[in-house]
Amino acid sequence: MDWSVFLNIVLAAVAITLTIFVSMALFQLYRLIRDFRQHIKPILSALQTTMEDVNAELERVDEIMKSAEQVSKKVDTTTQVAQELIASPLIRIAAMSAGIRKAVSTFSKKG
Repeated sequence: MDWSVFLNIVLAAVAITLTIFVSMALFQLYRLIRDFRQHIKPILSALQTTMEDVNAELERVDEIMKSAEQVSKKVDTTTQVAQELIASPLIRIAAMSAGIRKAVSTFSKKG
């Protein structure tokens, strides 16, 4: 038997063995990707649902913040109106009572 024929047979056997191993590795990779896809679909679905819930809650928080801002503006306006309606007359009354007290004190010293 010629050495070249023997080497060709050995090389063919090595090539066939490598082809079998590569095919097995590719099949395992295919199964791994298939399993990954099966497991990732529910996770992505749950993530999407969670994100939708978070967005709904953020919309609610935004509405609450808008309402709080409106209440704050109303309280500020009410405070200003109350100050104008109550504080100004009280200041006038205090000034008048101080003037009356001074006048009474002045008349009582003279008399």
